[in-house]
Amino acid sequence: MEHDIPAQIRDCVTWCGERNLLPLLLHFPKGLTPDIPEEIPPSCIAGFSMESPLGKIVWRTSSCKARTLAVITNRVPWEGLDFSTALQARKMGIRHMVRRTPTGWKSVSLSRFLIQRLQEKLLWTLLGRFLAARNAGKTHHGNAYHRLCRQHSPLYMPTAPDSILVLNSSLASGGSERQVANTLSGLHHKGFQNLSLLCRNLHDPQGSDFYLPHLEQHGIPAREIGRAYSGEERKNLLKIIEKSGNILQRLPEHLAEQVVIYALEILNARPQIVHAWQDSTSIFAGLAAVMAGVPRIVLAGRNMTPRHFGYFQPWMRPAYQALAQHPNVVMINNSTAGARDYERWLGLPEGHIRVLFNGMNSANLIRSRHEDVMAWRRKLGVPDTARLVGSIFRFYPEKDPMLWVETAALLAKKHPESAFLILGDGPLRAQMEDAIRKHGLENRFFLPGVDKESARALSAMEAFLLTSKLEGTPNVCIEAQWLGVPVVATDAGGTADTFADGTTGFLVRDRKPGELADKLSFILSSPDWVKKASETAPAFVRGRFGMDRMIDETLEVYGLK
Repeated sequence: MEHDIPAQIRDCVTWCGERNLLPLLLHFPKGLTPDIPEEIPPSCIAGFSMESPLGKIVWRTSSCKARTLAVITNRVPWEGLDFSTALQARKMGIRHMVRRTPTGWKSVSLSRFLIQRLQEKLLWTLLGRFLAARNAGKTHHGNAYHRLCRQHSPLYMPTAPDSILVLNSSLASGGSERQVANTLSGLHHKGFQNLSLLCRNLHDPQGSDFYLPHLEQHGIPAREIGRAYSGEERKNLLKIIEKSGNILQRLPEHLAEQVVIYALEILNARPQIVHAWQDSTSIFAGLAAVMAGVPRIVLAGRNMTPRHFGYFQPWMRPAYQALAQHPNVVMINNSTAGARDYERWLGLPEGHIRVLFNGMNSANLIRSRHEDVMAWRRKLGVPDTARLVGSIFRFYPEKDPMLWVETAALLAKKHPESAFLILGDGPLRAQMEDAIRKHGLENRFFLPGVDKESARALSAMEAFLLTSKLEGTPNVCIEAQWLGVPVVATDAGGTADTFADGTTGFLVRDRKPGELADKLSFILSSPDWVKKASETAPAFVRGRFGMDRMIDETLEVYGLK
C-alpha cells in the first residue's frame, strides 16, 4: 500500500473530484505532517486538522467551506480519528468522510460513522464494566478454562456446512502466514467458496499485508478485526455475558477481553469451521469458538511450545489443556518435533496432536533464468565469479543470525571465491552488520532486505544455510530443495522433516560453526553429489510437502472429506 503522503493526497483529490466531494478538509493523525502538494488548487482543500505531539487536535481552515473530511494515514484506516474530532467536523457542516482501504478510496456518511463510534463506545464501556466487576473471591485458575470449555448449546447456526473462517495475527512475510495463504488458495482451488480470513493486524505495522495480494487474486475476503460494532453485536455481547459471564470474570482481564472480541467476530461470521493459527490467536479464537458453539475448531501450532519464546504467558498452558479436552477441538502441528513438544508440555498422550506437514505451492516457485539471476546479482554488486551461499529468514534471536555469520567467516577462509546473501530483516540487523565488518566480510556479504521474489534469490545460491535455534517447519528449506539447492541446517524443531539428511542436504546436530562450514565446503567441492541431490530433491518435496496432499489432509481435519 502506498505510504507517500503527497501522492496519497493527490490520489484522494482526484477520486473525490470525480464524485463531487470537493473541497476537502484533510485530517492527519499523530506523527504525520500536512505535506500538501503545491500543484493542488486551493479550491480543492478547505484546510486540515492534525494531532499535536500532546494529543490536541489543531485546526487550520480557510474561508472555503469543506464538503468532505478525508483521513490521510499510513496506518489502519480511521486510526487517529476519534469521536470528538469527527463530531467537530460534523458541527462544521461536513457530511461525508473518505478513507483509503486496501481496495481503494471509500466514502461514508459522517453521521453514520459517529453513530457507529457511539455504539462502539457504549459496547466497550459495557464490557469494561463487566470485566472490572470481579468478586473478591474470584481467582484465575485452570478450572475456569475447563468450565468455559464445557459442552453447551451453540449461540448460532452456521451459515453453510462448508463455511470456513481462518484466523491469524497477520499476513506478514513469515512461514506461517505463507501457509495460511496456501491453505486458503488451495481450498479455493478445490471448489470451496465460503472462505474468509480474519487478522488482528492487516494494515499496520507496515508489511502486515505481505501475502494479501495472493488472496485477492483468488477473490478470498480478508479483513482486520474491527471494533466499530452495531446494535447486533451488543445483543451478542449480552448473550455471551448471560451464558459465560461468570466464568469470563475468572480469567485474566486481557485474555477475557480478547476472547469476547473474537467471539463477537465468530458470531457475526457464523462459520461451520474455525481454523486458528499460532499460539495467542489459537487460544483467543479457540476459547471464543468453544463459547460460541462452533462445530469444528482447528488449532494449528506452527513451532515448538510458547514456553520457548518471549511472548509466553502463564495462562497459555491451562487454556490449551482445557481446549485439548473439548470434543469439537482438533490440535495440529506442522512438525513431528513440534507436536511431541506440545504433548509433553500439556500432558497429552503421544499422537493426540496430529502432524500436518506444510504444503508448498510449486506453481509459483519456478527457477529463474540464468540471465535474470546474473542481472540481479550484478544489481546487488555480487561478482560474477562468486559462489553464493545464502538464506532467507527474519533477523530475530530464534534464527541465530550470529551463528550464520560465524559460519560464513570460516567458510570464507576455506573458499575465497564464496560470497553470502541473506534475504530478510529484523532487530538484529545492526548486530549482524557489526559482526560482518569485524570479520572483514563487508564486500562479500549482501543483505538486500525483504524480497517477494524468493525464487530468484534461491536460484542464485549454490547452497542454502539455516542456523535456527527454534523452528516449526521451515518453508525455505523445502523451497530451496525444490529449486535444486542443497540445504545445510541445524537440528531445530521440525527442520529434520524438511529434507533427506545426507541425500538432499545435511543436518548438523552440534551448533558449531566449524561443522556447518565443513558441510558447506563439501557441497562447494562436490559437483557430482550436488547434481544427484538436485535431481533427487524435487521428488522428495513433492511426496512430503505437496499442496494436494496438504489440502486433502486439511479437509480430513475439518471433517469435510
